[in-house]
Order: sequence, then C-alpha cells, then structure tokens
Amino acid sequence: MDVLNSRRTRACISLTAYRRNLLYFSEQGAPSLIAPVIKADGYGHGAIPLAKVAADLGCPYLCVGFLEEALQLRYAGVTLPILVFNYFAPETTPLFIQENLTATVYSGYQLEAIAPYIAGGKLRAHLKVDTGMSRLGVKPEEVERLIRRVWEIGNIELEGLYSHFATADDPDSDFARRQYEQFAALRRLYRSSIRYFHISNSAGAQYLSVDPFDFIRLGISSYGLDARNQKRPSELSPVLSWETILSHVKTIREGASISYGRTFIADRPMTIGTVAVGYADGYNRLLSNRGSVLVKGRRCPILGRVCMDQFMIDLSGIPAPEPGEKVTLLGFDGAEEISCEEIAALLSTINYEVTCLISKRVPRVYTEV
Repeated sequence: MDVLNSRRTRACISLTAYRRNLLYFSEQGAPSLIAPVIKADGYGHGAIPLAKVAADLGCPYLCVGFLEEALQLRYAGVTLPILVFNYFAPETTPLFIQENLTATVYSGYQLEAIAPYIAGGKLRAHLKVDTGMSRLGVKPEEVERLIRRVWEIGNIELEGLYSHFATADDPDSDFARRQYEQFAALRRLYRSSIRYFHISNSAGAQYLSVDPFDFIRLGISSYGLDARNQKRPSELSPVLSWETILSHVKTIREGASISYGRTFIADRPMTIGTVAVGYADGYNRLLSNRGSVLVKGRRCPILGRVCMDQFMIDLSGIPAPEPGEKVTLLGFDGAEEISCEEIAALLSTINYEVTCLISKRVPRVYTEV
C-alpha cells in the first residue's frame, strides 16, 4: 500500500492530452507559436511536468502569474524563457536578472520603482498595454512616453509588447476587435524595435479570427477546457480527471437524515455510500444536494452537505456496491462524464476555478495515456 495515498484518491493528469492540445493550437495558429500559461500551478494540474512538455515541443515562452511561480520552475531545471504577468516587489527585481526571467512593466510608477534595482545587470521586460481590460497596463496613448523612459534607463531589454482580450469569448465581440485594432496600430509603430507582440489568449485563439501575432498565450484551452465555459469542442482533450473510492456502504431507512444540518431526509429505504473526499480537497461545498459522481459508469447524486473530508451519495441504482469501489468525481467512467463545465454551472462559476481549487491534499499522478 502507498501510505502517501492511503485513501486511494488522485487527480490523474494526462501529459499526452496536454501535448495533443498544444499541438492542435500550434497547427491552428501557425505561424504564431504557443506560449503555455501555467500559472496557479498549471491551473491545478501541476506546472513543472507541463513545463517540461512545453519545452520538448519547442514553445518559445512560458507564462506565470508571479515571481515565486517562475522561481519554482527555474529551481526544477526549466530553462525556457518565462514571462511573469503581475506585480513583484521592487527589491525582488535582481532575481529576474539572476534567473533570466522576464518582467512585465505596466506603469510609469512601477518602472521608476524597479529602476534602482537593475544596476549591474540587464532586465528583460515586456510592456503591458491596457486596451480595455482596466487591470494592469498603460493606456495606448502612454506607450510612447514609457518606451522612451525604458530606453533612457538603458539597462532594460524591452523584448515584448502585449495586451489582453477582455471579451474574446463573446460571440459578437466588437469590443475585442476594437482592442485588437488598438494593439495592431501599436505593433505597426514599434515592430522594428520590439521583438515580440502578443494579445491572444485561449478565447482569442478559439473564437476570434484575427492575427495572433508572434505567440498565443494559451491557458484554459491547453487543459482541454472550453474558453466559453461551454461544452468543449471535440478537438480538445481534457487533461485532468479526479477519482477516489467508496469508503463505506450502508442502507438507511425512510426518514433517516444525512450529514450536517439534516438537509436531506430519505423518503424511502436507500443504499448510500460515503466518499473519501471533501471540501478540504477542493470538492466544493456548494455541490451539497446538487452534484453527482460516477460509480460503475452510472450517476449517483450527492445527498446532504459535503463535509471537510467526505460526503455521501445515493447508490440505490448501483448493483452490489462495495467499499473500495472507484468513484469518479471529474472525468469519464464508461460513456458517462462529469465535466468541469457541468460542475462550474452548478457552482455559478467557470471551469478555471474547478481545477484551480483542487487542493494539494490530492496527489497528482502523471500519465502518458
């Protein structure tokens, strides 16, 4: 028995599916290249193994949210260029130079704050332009001034210019096209002095018929999930599945209650099972009395509230269920599937959140199937 996985619970990550998704978008977006987004530990899939797949495929860049994520990859031996999207404390700037990482410059204030920490080295940077997301980035009319200031500082290699679509997942996104036109105009001005231009995210790659320029920052779609949070296209292969076991099986009488708060009362004698996963594993408590799992290829509704470490399901339609039986929380069992999009709809959220919230308590197992 593997004592590190005594309850036989795991998230299975198919590196084959991940590779297939990257290759699909590489072919669709050619000659643009793919820069996988593996922030938040690869959206819960595990950043380091995915980074190694990207390196094997010759991707030009990796993208992460924060400096700590980039350092984790470097310390694991990942040598690809890595773009850090977000804020970092100015005094950590030397780490970018030391580890050959790429910083995002997104305001004049930030640029002046990091400038004193660049002495003695050369900082590689991409400038973020706010074309309508209103998050990080300088306005298009401020780009020229900031670029001139970068050149004045002198020890910053301004390698890229980028922006981010806010509504590329909207089927009729005039706004995204306006963003694109603003960014394309900047590219025409600076293409002779800046190497990389990029604006397209997963939604842009899937749903906008525009030139993605030098590379596509591919996030959610690389994991085989739809950027519109709808039923995924057949071309995409889900990368993550999640399974556990039945820890207990019992029969209950009519009128018996289940779990905290007695929110489920049996209206008949029932066979129920206890599942060895709970909200501390990232299985959302809002699935109480709403979600389903798969046992022997059949759907089993959740009964009562999801607890920290376990929850209960209706096994009445399952022939001869036994403790130790596999329970599929996410993924396929036979012809049936519990998809991220299905769970997201029940939670009134998006598929991104479903995988990101699977906690570190759940072991990740990497396969080539």
